[in-house]
Amino acid sequence: MNRFPKLAALAAVATLLAGSSALAQSWQPNRPVTIVVPTSSSSGSDIIARAMSPRLQAIWKQPVVVDNKLGASGSIGFAAVARAAPDGYTILFGPNTITMLGSLYKNISWDAEQSYDPIALLARTTLAFVVNADVPAKNVNEFIALAKSKSGQLNYVTPGIGTPQHLAGELFKQVVGVDILHVPYKTLAAAITDLAGGRGQMGVVGLSSVIPMVKAGKIRVLATHGDQRANATPDVPTFKELGLEKVSADSYLVAMLPKGTPRDVADRIVRDILAVMAQPDYQQELVRADLIPNTTGGGPRELANTIKTDVAHWRQVVTNGNISGE
Repeated sequence: MNRFPKLAALAAVATLLAGSSALAQSWQPNRPVTIVVPTSSSSGSDIIARAMSPRLQAIWKQPVVVDNKLGASGSIGFAAVARAAPDGYTILFGPNTITMLGSLYKNISWDAEQSYDPIALLARTTLAFVVNADVPAKNVNEFIALAKSKSGQLNYVTPGIGTPQHLAGELFKQVVGVDILHVPYKTLAAAITDLAGGRGQMGVVGLSSVIPMVKAGKIRVLATHGDQRANATPDVPTFKELGLEKVSADSYLVAMLPKGTPRDVADRIVRDILAVMAQPDYQQELVRADLIPNTTGGGPRELANTIKTDVAHWRQVVTNGNISGE
């Protein structure tokens, strides 16, 4: 799969940047800017923030600091940005968990559609449907048959309640009609360790995070989510190839500002982040980390539409499965 920008996409970005309003030229930061990441170091959001920060720093001539605010499946970091001053000095880089938690928890203090001004969809990650190597199923259909024969006896591990991995697993259960116990962990590393050790049978995880265990023969990948096969596992089919399009789930990373950020400030930040996203060396850095950079040139409107669609989609999944994070 070609993950580098096509000429048309680059041209679209160039046109967008050239057409930025004069207002976007008027704001210039005069103190450090903080990128809040609601996930741990080495997560997709963190990798992008640390790739982006020195490039933005070069543009803005001010320090750009990455602040990992962890906890509650990302909600602590999301809340911190939602209540931050809308002045351009606080930016959120986070996972699409932001579209899911509102359906699971009644008392969160932020709303994915109402508490932020969107900047851009930064990149995508590949979710993988994996099993412990001792599980006898060698493909998805065999796993479904196994799960139905052992209803309620198998479990699947994820890095936490309300994560894309969690709800992708719930979506799988609903579509194919199996009963598998969800076992949430506090970290992705702990979930993968237990899966590889046989304390879990199945997992929905970021593909790049399990490649070492796959190579060691401890975990087997049965399918991947997304439109195309992953470069890392070219012999593994996608759910769409298997005729299970409704199982396929998207995993992506977003940039957002606190709601009410002045137009001139937001325009400048959007312009500069899109400019960095169009840089080939930045894209290559993401690809080396097994992330899929967004090269469409889409900005706030693309992200707003994606979030609106996904909030409704995951709310339906939560409702259908009677799932609660409380």
